[in-house]
Amino acid sequence: RSNELIIKVNSDVVLNEAVRYFDVDNMAVGTGPLPPKVDETTTLKVYWTIKNTLHEIGGLSVTTTLPSGVNWNAKDQSSVGTLSYDPGTNSVKWDIGRLPLSVSLISAEFSIALKPRLSDQNKLMILVSGTTLAGQDSQTSYLISKQLKAQTTKLEKDDIANTDGIVQ
Repeated sequence: RSNELIIKVNSDVVLNEAVRYFDVDNMAVGTGPLPPKVDETTTLKVYWTIKNTLHEIGGLSVTTTLPSGVNWNAKDQSSVGTLSYDPGTNSVKWDIGRLPLSVSLISAEFSIALKPRLSDQNKLMILVSGTTLAGQDSQTSYLISKQLKAQTTKLEKDDIANTDGIVQ
């Protein structure tokens, strides 16, 4: 008889983030100049989606910190859980809690506003820095953690905006 080998596989949860001026239906969800201009306010929409098909996840949350010069503009909604903003840390948190296997796709969105300063001119600005997903796989009991790269005024996931993102 050979040794028994048990391999546990964590859930396949995926977090996607997009900062957009235009939604997927080509409708403007942002306002103001694009690319952003010094001393003028531009608003944009941040979209988060979570896909999961393997195991239930508990204690699930998504957090991000808005850099200096980027402000929470409310206008938020989520398909499940609660979206909240902490002005002391300039951070946004999406508390989801339990994500059952029967729900394979959830989403949340909120608006941000930026008013570039003269020191931002001719630069890309970071809009959302390193969003993090955290939770616990119910089958393996392992913690799941994913971190995304920062999103900038280039709006890489908004094909319609077609901007280089350099502040004018």
